[in-house]
Amino acid sequence: MSKMQTINLADNINAAFDKVNENFDSLDSAVSNFSILDSADVIDIFNEVDIDIDSADITSIVNTILTEDYFLSVINEEYLQQFTINTSVDLTDVEAGIAANASAILLVESSISQTDSGITVLAQQIQETQAQLEGVVVGGIDEDLLASAITSANSTIVSRIDADSDSLVALSSIVDSVSAELLLLDQTTGQQIQAEADARSALSAKVSLIDGKVTSTSELVTNLTSRVDSDFATINETLQTVVSDDGTTTATWDLDLIVGADNSDPKVAGLKFSNDGTTSDFSITTDAFKVFNGSTDVPAFKVENGDVFLDQVSINTLTVGDLQGDINVITPFSGSGYRTWGPTSAGYKLLTTIDLPANGTPGIAHVPTISMAFSGIFKTDTAYIKLSMSKASTGLDNYTQIQVMRQRSTSGGSSWAVIPVVGAWSAPVSEDVRFKVEVQMYGDNGTGTTGASLGGTNYWSGTVAGLVGNVSNSLTTGGSTTTTAEDAGVSGTVVDTDGNTVTLTEDQLNNYDYSNIPNVNIDFGAVRGVF
Repeated sequence: MSKMQTINLADNINAAFDKVNENFDSLDSAVSNFSILDSADVIDIFNEVDIDIDSADITSIVNTILTEDYFLSVINEEYLQQFTINTSVDLTDVEAGIAANASAILLVESSISQTDSGITVLAQQIQETQAQLEGVVVGGIDEDLLASAITSANSTIVSRIDADSDSLVALSSIVDSVSAELLLLDQTTGQQIQAEADARSALSAKVSLIDGKVTSTSELVTNLTSRVDSDFATINETLQTVVSDDGTTTATWDLDLIVGADNSDPKVAGLKFSNDGTTSDFSITTDAFKVFNGSTDVPAFKVENGDVFLDQVSINTLTVGDLQGDINVITPFSGSGYRTWGPTSAGYKLLTTIDLPANGTPGIAHVPTISMAFSGIFKTDTAYIKLSMSKASTGLDNYTQIQVMRQRSTSGGSSWAVIPVVGAWSAPVSEDVRFKVEVQMYGDNGTGTTGASLGGTNYWSGTVAGLVGNVSNSLTTGGSTTTTAEDAGVSGTVVDTDGNTVTLTEDQLNNYDYSNIPNVNIDFGAVRGVF
């Protein structure tokens, strides 16, 4: 069993200082009368204490070493500058294979150093502690583990002033660091696990005059690192303020979170605040940024993988330079095919079907819309165009009518006509849809049936779009609000044979005599959703 000695450190320190003060008094008396001493006097002093020494040696000491400056330098540099406490305990158990050590060091130092080029005033305190344990056997899950552990803690407090011909620097700093390390070795398999944890904090304040430039800097740096074998996680945080008399003024806050493994690219997340008095900046590095309102687990706003998602948005004024992506998915289409129109008794005949996929972002609803035109030769004078739509959930061949439009072809028939088709579903959907366009022919300006029929190649083109909107189904036309796209009128203008511009309603457009009309402008912009 080891023996432990208890020391009253305070009493011993006080006794040591008392002895130093006593010696100072003696030295002060000797130094003040040093000029009257000669070698014989010094020999007499040594003879009194029964020391046999050669007079030549004494003369050399007196003349070259024992000067007033020497005594003062010894006192300043060897006794007044530094105070150190060093304690250590050890334990070794050979039979058990255990070794342990604990140590602590306290260093208090103050000094003034002057050289030809400058002066340094320093006061610092350094504390170091360490504990180490080796050879402990721990019962593992399957096998016994041989463990060793090391911990350490260090603290440094510094106050320092450096001055020379070109600069003056005043610095105060506190640096604290702690670490812990654990090494586990499976004595049977030889498998080794090494784990480390480190934490460091550095606080500093510095004012400097360098080459005529005055700079004031305050900084706090924190570093945390954890590691198991090659896997590690690190947090670095820096807060800094800088002000200079040249107009430089900055305040920054940097935070980096780094996770990875050795020999591989780590994943980095972080943020940075900066302000230079003119501009401020806030930068975030992350895969996903989310904002919650505190009452739901659904973010009101998030940025994920470069995409921005907004749950509910209120915008007073919106200006869009280039609208892309899934907010407004516009798909152009075109086609042609031989079609036979008429007689009326044949009913509606299919022109074409157009598919519109669901919004590319799952769960985001959109209002399906279509804008197109088709052309062909018609024998009869009025075409009824029926627009229908089906949803994937109910079967893409299970159609629901959206609206029926009328279009005058020609009086007497057998002439080329261009017929527009426009419409929208009455509510947002979150699935694939399919539009269908059908045509039925009538005579007598759409009031009577006809037995006439004419076949030929028809051509069509247009776009379908998924317009993201709210649940509201209201559509606005000319200041009035209606509930369906079918009720939204189509307006237009024509330039008659006299050169006058005439505005026509939907019914007027359907029944207007277009023969010899040089300019027809049909506006379908009145049909729009609420976005």
